[in-house]
Amino acid sequence: MSRAIVGSYPDTFLSYPKILVSQGPLPVAENAVATLQADDIILFTWADNSNTGIAQPNDKVILVAYFPQGGNIIY
Repeated sequence: MSRAIVGSYPDTFLSYPKILVSQGPLPVAENAVATLQADDIILFTWADNSNTGIAQPNDKVILVAYFPQGGNIIY
């Protein structure tokens, strides 16, 4: 979070691309897209990177959605 909070007090804000949720040796998701579907469903898609580095087809992902209007976080 220390890198994600930008600006000078009192005009600070979050730089969403700089927020780090997790880290490790797996390659980052490429071509990641979040699309709002009907009934407030968010569809996350990304390119299959199985067998790139140590990535495997059964790896898991952490998805985080933040809604600044209501301050809600879903993961």
